[in-house]
Amino acid sequence: METYSERIERLGMDESRSHEPEEDRRVLSLTWEISLDLLNEQGHDLARPLLRLFSCCAPSPFPYQAILRPEVLSASPLFPDPTPERLAGALRALAGLSLITLDFVPRADDLWAAKINMHQLVRTMTRINAKRSGSLANYLTVLIQLLETASQDLEADNAGDWPKWAAIAPHCTAVLELVVADGIDPASDDLRLAMQTAQRVAWYRYMSGQYNQSVIDHEQAWNLAVRSWGRGSIEALETAGNLGRAMRENGDASGAEEFFRSTLAIAHESVGDEHPVSLTIRLSLARTVRETGRFSEAEAELRALLSIARRVLGGRHADTLMIVLNLAVCLRAQGRFEEGIRYYEEALAGWREDHSEDDLNTLDIRFEIAQSKHSIGLVDEAVGELRGIVEIAARVYGDEHPNTLTIRHGLAMSLKTLGETQAAIEELRQVLEGQRAQLGADHPLYLSTRRALEELTQ
Repeated sequence: METYSERIERLGMDESRSHEPEEDRRVLSLTWEISLDLLNEQGHDLARPLLRLFSCCAPSPFPYQAILRPEVLSASPLFPDPTPERLAGALRALAGLSLITLDFVPRADDLWAAKINMHQLVRTMTRINAKRSGSLANYLTVLIQLLETASQDLEADNAGDWPKWAAIAPHCTAVLELVVADGIDPASDDLRLAMQTAQRVAWYRYMSGQYNQSVIDHEQAWNLAVRSWGRGSIEALETAGNLGRAMRENGDASGAEEFFRSTLAIAHESVGDEHPVSLTIRLSLARTVRETGRFSEAEAELRALLSIARRVLGGRHADTLMIVLNLAVCLRAQGRFEEGIRYYEEALAGWREDHSEDDLNTLDIRFEIAQSKHSIGLVDEAVGELRGIVEIAARVYGDEHPNTLTIRHGLAMSLKTLGETQAAIEELRQVLEGQRAQLGADHPLYLSTRRALEELTQ
C-alpha cells in the first residue's frame, strides 16, 4: 500500500497535470487540514501556523533553530504562547505527518545547522490554503520580522558569517518574490524591512564573489523599490548603485556604465549632485570608466569628485578614501607610479583607522601598492608583499574568491618578471581554473588570465 509520504512524492507540484491528480491534490490538502485540526485538538495549536509560515519560505533547507525566535513569534496573534517546548512539540508533530522533515545535528550550540525541509507540493498547497483564508500576508509579515532579527548581527563583508548568510539568503529573497508574484503588499514598514534584509543578502553575494547571483538579487530588490517608492527614491537609488557595481564585477562594464549614467541623471533631479548617494554613484561610474581604459577621463572626474567629497563627507569617510584609491589606480595605469603610491598610502592609512588587515579593501589597497612597486622595479619586495596578501585572502575569503584569484594573478606576473617562469605558469593555471568556475569563461578577468598563460606557454 502506498504510504502518505510516497503519495506526496508521486503527486509532485505540477499544476498542469490531468484532472485526476489535481483532484488527488485537493483531497490530500483536505486530509492535511483535517490532520492539522486533530493536532490542534491534541494541544499542538502551533502546528498549522508554523506550516503556513514555512510555506512563505524558499524551497531550501530552513535553519529553524536560528530563525524561530519566540520573542518575535509572540508579538503575533497567529502564534499563541510560542515557548521553545511548544514549538518543538509542534515541529515533531508535523514531522510525524511527513509534512516536514527535521534534520537534527549533534552540536546543540550550532543553531544554524538544524534544518527543516518541506516538500514542494506541501508548500504550494499550504500557501494556497493560507491565501484563501486571507492570512498569507500576516504570515509573510511574521517571516519578514524573523529574518530581519536573525540576520541583524550578520555582516555581509565578514567571511565568518557567509555560511549563515548562505542558509538564510534564499528565504530573504523569497519574501520579495511573494510580494511581486502573489500581489501581497505588507504594511509599508514591513516592506521596507524586507527590502533592507534582501539588500544585505544581495551585498553578501557581492562581497563573497557571487557576482551573477548578486546581480539577480539586486535587480529584484531594485525593481520592487522602483515599483513601491519610485526610481528617484533613496531606496531605489542606493540599490541601483549596488546593482551597477555587481553588473560591472560580473563582466558587464558597458551595461554598468549606461545604468550608472541613467541613475545619476535621476539622482540629480531627485536628491541633488552633492547628496551622499549621488557621490557614491559618481564614484562607481568613474571606476567603471577607469576599468574600460579611459584613464584621463576617469582621472578628471575623480579629482573633481574628490574635492566635493572632502568638503561634504570629510577626508576620512569611506567613500572619500575609495575615491583616493581609484585616483591612485588611474595614475599607476598612466605610468605615474610615485604620485600614485602617495595616494595609495593616503587611502591605506585612512582605511586602516576603521578596518582590519583582513578587510577586502585593505587587501586591495595593499595589492595595488605591491603592483606599483613592481612597476618601479622593486619586484622582490612586491613578491614578498603579494605572498603575504595571498595568504590572508585565501585564509579569510577562500582560495577561489575572485579577489584572491586577482591577487594570485598579480603574483604570477611578478614571478614571471623574476624569471620564475614555471612557478608563474602553475599559479596562472590555478587562477584560470578558479576564474572559470567562479566567473565563467567569457568574463574579462578569465580572458586576461588565459592570454597571460598562453604567452608564457608558447
